[in-house]
Amino acid sequence: LAYVKLHSLLQTSSAPRKDEACYLLGKLETPLRRSLDAKSETFSWLVPIVRTLMDQCYETLQLQLFLPSLPPTNGSPTFYEDFQLFCTTPEWRSFIEKHVQPTMAQFEMDTFAKSHDHMSNFWNACYDAMMSSSQRREQEKAASRKMFQVLPAPRPWDITPGMCSSPRGRALHPKDVIQGMCSSLRGCHPRDMNPTESLPLAMAKEAKVSELEDDQLAEEDLPVLDNQAEPKEQNQREKLVVSEDCELITTVAVIPGRLEVTTQHVYFYDGSSEKEETEGGIGYDFKRPLSHLREVHLRRYNLRRSALELFFIDQANYFLNFKKKVVRNKVYSCILGLRPHNQIYFGSRSPQELLKASGLTQ
Repeated sequence: LAYVKLHSLLQTSSAPRKDEACYLLGKLETPLRRSLDAKSETFSWLVPIVRTLMDQCYETLQLQLFLPSLPPTNGSPTFYEDFQLFCTTPEWRSFIEKHVQPTMAQFEMDTFAKSHDHMSNFWNACYDAMMSSSQRREQEKAASRKMFQVLPAPRPWDITPGMCSSPRGRALHPKDVIQGMCSSLRGCHPRDMNPTESLPLAMAKEAKVSELEDDQLAEEDLPVLDNQAEPKEQNQREKLVVSEDCELITTVAVIPGRLEVTTQHVYFYDGSSEKEETEGGIGYDFKRPLSHLREVHLRRYNLRRSALELFFIDQANYFLNFKKKVVRNKVYSCILGLRPHNQIYFGSRSPQELLKASGLTQ
């Protein structure tokens, strides 16, 4: 197909210049000689192209002077056989070597040398840009690594992520339970402690050197805790004690909803417009018996002015954030006022006081 297109171009276009004709003839001569030596049919495809080229450039190439024995190209019926024999003569070889190839080399130099230089310069510029970009990226990575060498302390609910997203958490070793509770009170992970110190001593030092002022209930909220009556019978009718809007904080999302505390249960209703699929079903709703509530803690660091954390006897915990501190204190007072059967601490005002009341710092 390529031979046909080239032959068609030579027949329809104007006669090429001398340097163009030498370039074409020089490029065609190599496959012409190889096909002649191999006696392949390629020779029959190339002969019409060479014949048309020499016919158009007969005077331009001065063929009557350099190739006096060339068979007639203008319609000779025996040109194919005659040219096949002529290609083996010294006259044809001398014409190709002395006149065609030097002109072809000069044409290539004049035509393609500049493009080679441009291409070489282009790739050199690409390489320089790549190297400079790589160096700049390494510098940015080093600066970023230096900036984030000091990582923030992990949040307490990151310590046991499985307990923040399902009604029932994983069973832990008693030592892990104590460490998780203490880290929640102190706002740090147990691995941040000095391994050479005992657990109570490390927590005592942490509580002593803390410069943050722990959050606590206002004075008007304290009588609610101190003057509560004894818990009522379990078979009494369930009554609503407090209901407030809040947010359930998990490791992956913040779920708006509503918390309701009754005399027997703790409810959370997922108020999201598009509820997600969780381990317990659709949405983050939960219902927990109040008698299973083990601890209720104010926060010491993250959301320390507006959040509560509820811990149950099956190691599940829920991190709830309220809109205002007053609302948080109201819910906290009401829960402690109900005096759940399994709750450990009553009446402590701050996380630091709860830590001291636990006896772990003795």
